[in-house]
Amino acid sequence: MALDEKRIYELLPAIHRLRDAESGGGALEDLIRVIAKQAEAMEDDIAARYANWFIETCDPWVVPYIADLLDVRLTNDVTANRALPQRAYVANTLAYRRRKGTVPVIEEVVRDTTGWITTAAEHFLDLSVTAHMNHVRHGYPGTLDLRDAAALELTDGAFDPGPRMAEMGRITAGKGRYNIPNIGLFVWKAEAFPLAHVLVRDTDGGVAGRAHLDPLRRDIPLANTPEAERGIESLTREEHTPGLLRPMALHAELDMRRQAIADGRPAPTPQFFTAQPPFRIWVRPTAADPLTEVPVEEVAICHLGDLSADPTDWRRPPPSLDYQPVGGGPSVALPIRVGIDVERGRLALPAGDTAAEIRVSHATLGLGDLGGGPYDRSEALQDIFGARSIDWQVMVTRAEAADNTTIFATLHEAVAAWNALPAGQVGLICMAENAAFEDTLTGADRIELPEGSLLVIAAAGWPDVPVEGGAPGQTVRPLGLYDASGLRPCVIGDLEVIGTAPGGSDTPGEFVLNGLLLDGALAVLDGPGAGLGMLMLDHLTQPPEAGGLAIGLDNEALELVLCRARIGPLSAMDDIAACEITESIIDGDGGAAIDLQDAQVRMERATCIGAVTVERCHASNSIFTDVALARRLQEGCVRFCYVAPGSSLPRRYRCQPDLALDDVPAAQQPAILARIVPSFGALDPVHYAYALPGLRTPPEIAAGADDGAGMGAWGFLALPQRRANARRALDEYLRFGLEAGLIEVT
Repeated sequence: MALDEKRIYELLPAIHRLRDAESGGGALEDLIRVIAKQAEAMEDDIAARYANWFIETCDPWVVPYIADLLDVRLTNDVTANRALPQRAYVANTLAYRRRKGTVPVIEEVVRDTTGWITTAAEHFLDLSVTAHMNHVRHGYPGTLDLRDAAALELTDGAFDPGPRMAEMGRITAGKGRYNIPNIGLFVWKAEAFPLAHVLVRDTDGGVAGRAHLDPLRRDIPLANTPEAERGIESLTREEHTPGLLRPMALHAELDMRRQAIADGRPAPTPQFFTAQPPFRIWVRPTAADPLTEVPVEEVAICHLGDLSADPTDWRRPPPSLDYQPVGGGPSVALPIRVGIDVERGRLALPAGDTAAEIRVSHATLGLGDLGGGPYDRSEALQDIFGARSIDWQVMVTRAEAADNTTIFATLHEAVAAWNALPAGQVGLICMAENAAFEDTLTGADRIELPEGSLLVIAAAGWPDVPVEGGAPGQTVRPLGLYDASGLRPCVIGDLEVIGTAPGGSDTPGEFVLNGLLLDGALAVLDGPGAGLGMLMLDHLTQPPEAGGLAIGLDNEALELVLCRARIGPLSAMDDIAACEITESIIDGDGGAAIDLQDAQVRMERATCIGAVTVERCHASNSIFTDVALARRLQEGCVRFCYVAPGSSLPRRYRCQPDLALDDVPAAQQPAILARIVPSFGALDPVHYAYALPGLRTPPEIAAGADDGAGMGAWGFLALPQRRANARRALDEYLRFGLEAGLIEVT
């Protein structure tokens, strides 16, 4: 029982409490209050010490000590991307050792030390060999079945069922897989980011009955939301992995489900369409109809690729499919309400059908918390507001009826309400729906930031809570309450921002965009006085072709902050106070990435795709793919960066390729320059591996940061450390004579 002030005071004899009250000073009560604070601190310390006895509840600093008691060889503590490998690895050590050498344990060890979902493949089982009559292996054919289209989709993957000829290369060096001692460890670096109740967007031109799941009408494949495994003894199967959905597998499962309905028997055990299906679809046929979920047996897996030069010319699914019962009898026509293409993220209704509203819950692949995404950004928002309380808060959504006071249907209306407020307000506009908002905020509709004001436009919900002491069901949305997770709304249109503080102001207005997908150019207009004080682009995604960010004249006080952002080119027409870029990607879309000739720029883990021109430069762990120029070379420092040849930057410390060229004869330098160049997994912003250093990236860049991680924006993923963790742990748990190699699926 807690030793609080009231309880300790009540333990005193009543006579002392009466005399203390009669004295009028309450000195004894004040003394008890001091004692209670110390007793509370003592209780907290005792509780913390008790919690530190257990790996599940102990403080992080205690983990190495518990590991030492179990003689656990600790690995690198990788906490990025919501992975806690050290704690999990230590917690499961005893269970691992009881089952040492088994395939499920090898999978779990790699998962706990890297944070990556893993499946192990014993490649000696895949070899095509002549079977001995005394040891017949059923289910291992000598040739590949070319008629099994679903199995062919698995070729060269983690679940490849086809027979293979032996390869003599070592799997640890990546030279071969299929040999007797080889274990292939297939890992998924990417994870599935679920998006709930996404309002689909009709195809360009408004063709009814055809829609894109992506708000920018991009073809983005859908990913599987992995199911949890039953336990440490179970093997990782395809439904447990965050891989891209295979259309043939989904089609076969739904086809069997419909056949079971036609036969009048229970549906077979599902593989993907379980209680947690890979996608769910809701349709509202007309505005007066309710939004109802489409049963999975009424969904067809289709190919909805373009049929002609017209990008809106897709196939339509049939209104029904006929199934012949196995027991005989007339065929059964089962309805089809929706067709979906999981490889392109497209959706179509049968010919002639239309809908007032279609929503889909699905998942896409992502590498980490960079750019706009549905991951939790609550801590980032808390840091933005700091000690400042929110004075004005509204929500933008079409899922609820607008009252034009706290709930608006468009961002345009919410910004108009903000612009009408007096100066000095702290405002939050919650974009609370996974949908596309076509709002161009330019000219008279621009966003205005007066003196002392802060406006944050964030992908966040505004929860309603029960009214304390109110009637049953009565709720209220208090100021300052928000839920910055599960949402990635899209704003389509150009945004213009202007700071209206008078000249000489010490507190010019500030503006923040958080968690959004912005398909439009962002411009800071010429300031009439002090201009804008701060512009923060936090966890923002802007396609490079959208126009980037342009800063006008008279914004000398502006501090530009980019944190976990993916945006287009940056440019400024005049001086700005400073520019700070942290773990961000700046893509010049074929031109200059950064043109801030009169600004001091600080970079930490940035990837600049295109030329860079600044006044002063401080950079660490960054990648400059093109020529980078700083006007003042006497100030600043560039450390642990890749700097393209021909660049002119301040003094460099352990940068590449300079470091590799030290003391190398001139005749050998061209070969080194040709080898040490960044290689990315993808340069298409649509791809999940956009700007991630690929497997062909030289180690000088892939592990060249000051902490041993990779250079560039994705360095926080700590990929080299994760790979090293797996190699170190496998030495203890791999069976004698076997070799294991990591095979990165994503």
